[in-house]
Amino acid sequence: MTDVPGWIDEAALVDSTASIGPGAVLHGEVVVEAGARIGPLAVLSAPPGERLVIGRESVVGARAVVEGRVTIGRYARVEAGTVLLTDVPARAIVGGTPPRITGYVGTSTASSGGASALGDMGAVQGARLVALPDIRDVRGALSFAEVDAQLPFVPRRVFIQYDVPSREARGEHAHRELHQFLLCVHGSVRTLVDDGRHRAEVVLDRPSVGLHVPPMVWGGQFDYEPDSVLVVLASDRYDAADYIRDYAEFEALVTG
Repeated sequence: MTDVPGWIDEAALVDSTASIGPGAVLHGEVVVEAGARIGPLAVLSAPPGERLVIGRESVVGARAVVEGRVTIGRYARVEAGTVLLTDVPARAIVGGTPPRITGYVGTSTASSGGASALGDMGAVQGARLVALPDIRDVRGALSFAEVDAQLPFVPRRVFIQYDVPSREARGEHAHRELHQFLLCVHGSVRTLVDDGRHRAEVVLDRPSVGLHVPPMVWGGQFDYEPDSVLVVLASDRYDAADYIRDYAEFEALVTG
């Protein structure tokens, strides 16, 4: 550490490659992992008997306040001045009042209007936007999907996300074997796809375009418009063992 901190509790565990900015305070059992950076005058406070973890190569901005039993995922970024009381997913960018995910580190954002392969937006392995037929006449509009035409698998389960507060994030996991097909049938939702080497954000904002998320691609959904409805088709029934919920484990599996 090259910077002089304001104060570090003796219970804190700070990696030798982490950086603590001038005037920063670490109170309680705060764990700062390798390569993480804490900005000037930031305050990190862990409750008695609990840990507050700042993940590998993540950044906490100047004058940010992080309190509680909180984990900031690896490579994440907490913007300057943010007051944070909840966990932050890996690579997420969090800011505002109240804090919310505004994007992900290392991604670009595209609308679903192009309905092109995600390879054009970051080469995410296997993930793909799929255009559905969009039939319109004076009676309204109709879209549909057929197996082996638009759907690359036979669905065995469907679930629906709705009434999600705009500041909340869903997903934040990968599957070992499961395929998913996401359709936003009302409103808009920003989605993340990440294969461990490349990542992209896609705005799903029309019912005639779906997103295929194959196995071993990390996915997340955030920035829901009010009244948004996201329909997800899955290739199999729910199986807790198929989930990978820890980004470090996922990264190790896909990058070797």
